[in-house]
Amino acid sequence: MTDRKSAGGGDGAEVEFSLIPHETLLALYDGLVKGKERRVTAKAAGGAQSWKYVAAAVAVAQDLIPGDTVLAERAVPALRQAKVATRGFAAELERAIGVALRDKTRKTAKATVVFAAGAAGEAWRDVLEVARAHRLPMVFVAELREENAATSRGDLEPGTELPRIAVDGHDAVASYRVAHEAIERARRDRGPTLMECTAFRVNGRSQQNSVAMMKAYLRAKGLLKG
Repeated sequence: MTDRKSAGGGDGAEVEFSLIPHETLLALYDGLVKGKERRVTAKAAGGAQSWKYVAAAVAVAQDLIPGDTVLAERAVPALRQAKVATRGFAAELERAIGVALRDKTRKTAKATVVFAAGAAGEAWRDVLEVARAHRLPMVFVAELREENAATSRGDLEPGTELPRIAVDGHDAVASYRVAHEAIERARRDRGPTLMECTAFRVNGRSQQNSVAMMKAYLRAKGLLKG
């Protein structure tokens, strides 16, 4: 059922396979800095555990528009408009499916985004299958776990799979490329995408934080001084 790809790298090096406007790159950096600050503030205040891949959340936020629906299993400091499922994630997932089906029927070009930190099991697979089968305008952003993926189905017609893309969730540029494509795909009624976040590492190097990675990227492009 899945068509798996990967994007990004742990050392911040990027292969320019798509062009991102400079304004968007700078907005990503600004969002990263603010998102990190909000996460630290929330943690210091004793708040509940939050979504750890700030770069992925900032990337998704860039292409959201008023009227889009955002559901999160945990708080997403970098994405304040996200509705956190405090009374049962499974029930909220069903509601998100309903919203996406409504938007698809009405051809609103709105997207429904779901951030799932620890989702797994049959209920999660069922939601992915419903979204896939009905080509719902949804983007699922989850931590990379094998149990988060719906079981492969060999009887599906080519082109009906649920795209499953692994990305470095600490790399804002790589995450934006995936998120941009996924959200555009949803708006154009081409179905859902599963974006799985992980921390890519290069042998012998520790994982850089997202702000440092983005700063180095912008400096290399001459967009950031100092």
